[in-house]
Amino acid sequence: MTRDDPKQVVKLVAVEDTQEAFAIKTALESEGIECQVVGDLLDASLGTLKTIPAEVWVHRADLERAQQLLQALRHRPSG
Repeated sequence: MTRDDPKQVVKLVAVEDTQEAFAIKTALESEGIECQVVGDLLDASLGTLKTIPAEVWVHRADLERAQQLLQALRHRPSG
């Protein structure tokens, strides 16, 4: 797999809260972007320690669109 392979998976974001990672995953998948949360099991095995972030990974071809959706999610007014 070459570096510019659109099927190559790349890290979109790392977050300290596993629930936030899964919320991002759900939002991306609802827009048709395949993604995976990595590191969530490490969080569970460490209990209350929050030293290892959960990461959301996407295909390189979806990265730009996923970044735009993530930015929109983070800037959405709450309430």
